Amino acid sequence: MSDHLRDEPMRKTSDGPRWLPLSIITGVFALAVVVVQPFGDFPLNDDWGFAMAAWHFAETGEFAFARMTAMTLRLQVLWGALWTVLLWPDFEVLRASTLVLALVTLITAHEMLKEANVALRLRVLAVLALLFHPVFFLNSFTFMTHVPFVCVSMLALYFFFRGLAEDRMSLFLVGSLAVVGSFFIRQTGIANAVPPLMALVFARSSLSRHWKRYLIVITSVIGMFVLLFFATDALVGYPGIIDAHYEVWDGSAREVIWRLAEIPARWTTYTFIYAALFLLPLMIPLIRGWRQLTRRETLMLGIVLLPFAQVTTELHRLGRPLPFTGEANVISNFAMGPLTLRDTWVFGYQYPLHLPDWTLALLNYTGGLLGAFLLFHVLRAWWNNRRVVGKRELLMHLSAVQCLVATALLGVSGLYYDRYVIDASWALVFLLALAGDWSKRWTQLIAVSLLVPLAMFALFGVREYFEWNRARWIAFDYLTGRGVRLEQMDGGYEINQYLLGGWDGEIQLNLVGMSVVDDEFILSFNEVRGYRTLKAFPYEGFMGLRRGAIYAQEREEGFHAASRPGVQP
Repeated sequence: MSDHLRDEPMRKTSDGPRWLPLSIITGVFALAVVVVQPFGDFPLNDDWGFAMAAWHFAETGEFAFARMTAMTLRLQVLWGALWTVLLWPDFEVLRASTLVLALVTLITAHEMLKEANVALRLRVLAVLALLFHPVFFLNSFTFMTHVPFVCVSMLALYFFFRGLAEDRMSLFLVGSLAVVGSFFIRQTGIANAVPPLMALVFARSSLSRHWKRYLIVITSVIGMFVLLFFATDALVGYPGIIDAHYEVWDGSAREVIWRLAEIPARWTTYTFIYAALFLLPLMIPLIRGWRQLTRRETLMLGIVLLPFAQVTTELHRLGRPLPFTGEANVISNFAMGPLTLRDTWVFGYQYPLHLPDWTLALLNYTGGLLGAFLLFHVLRAWWNNRRVVGKRELLMHLSAVQCLVATALLGVSGLYYDRYVIDASWALVFLLALAGDWSKRWTQLIAVSLLVPLAMFALFGVREYFEWNRARWIAFDYLTGRGVRLEQMDGGYEINQYLLGGWDGEIQLNLVGMSVVDDEFILSFNEVRGYRTLKAFPYEGFMGLRRGAIYAQEREEGFHAASRPGVQP
């Protein structure tokens, strides 16, 4: 290992006691949990299936997956089963298990930035930007796969970074094991093996005299993945479900060739638009320095901007602008969490508390511009740091490659949801903290001023998500208390799948929506035409500034499927 990497001097910073930044991060995290109040023994989004798998393993010691499970999931099942055995089978317990992993992720991010000699204030700012990233924050309060995946992926990057920077094979091996763990949560974890591989290819002489040993280790991990993926079922959830992600590649050779270009490009623009908007506080130094770009760099930025301009214009024309509509799952028009009740999910009604169209258009085009700018700087950071000369350059190299490869892997799937952005862009926290000039105090102040409203949106949006879900389950109890059977109602995706679909998953009997047999009774955000309201269950969001209700409704006599909005007869 060359001395200039191993012995790079620490910058003089006013860090204070070692416990101070970790105390700040842990304190803010704990306060966020108190504000959200994530109480209620009910599923959120898709985590009903993951919970069932964890509880089943805790009881039987066997892996079994619900039909909707496409991910490998096994490591997460073991984690959830451990908590279940120690405590009890409950959604709140599993949420707590994810919150622990979220805190581990934040602490690991801080330690990695400290290893790269980042100043205290910037370290804390970067970690809080990750905490309040809306996708990361919401999923921290569920048993979805994203936070466990990011946690293990970040541990892999941390140990690779330290292993290469300090020329310690033991740490590199731990990072390799973490890669294996990550692709036993989501198959895209194999992307975590590529950053150290690329570093060894481009800067092996700068990293270690024994670079071949490191190369053998990381290529062995990649070989293991290829063998398991193509020769076994070890990296498959429910049999056949993952195939739905690749049905888009069926068809004629011309169609497949077109999709090979169009889909990865589209998913890349989506990912960087979301990443730029949600990590905007960390982009301020890059935005401030745009005038320092050379003519050649400005030309390259213009080329990168073209697909973003095309996609944002098309989405606006179709009435599906990013980031709050379109391919939405976590962020839905200024609401947090998927709006899975029948009126918004099937009938085409809007969530009662939403932004006006002009705001969405502004965010759409602003996101496109910022997303192109971010992708350009990621490519630039990788190119400028491919020859590693120090710890900071090594971390920038690893972070850029991580983001680019993870984003590219999303392009092989025909499905995309906004929650995927955190799987691909979490490493940008490190790159953005290192790539810009943070020496100006006003730069830091602007970043903080942007982080505050983003944090408020995440905090109160997730709290509202829990509020309406609690109201939804109270309304469900009201209907069942009146003798309404599951087969007679649509209580929303989570109720339908968890209580009616169960292990077998999707059931569709000529009705749009999963596991819906009949929608004689529905739960909805709006009073729906053709239904009469039996009772309303109010909830509030954003500290009382937004108020809504969950309506328990019964279909009016003579109102048929052909006349229902959004439903085909």
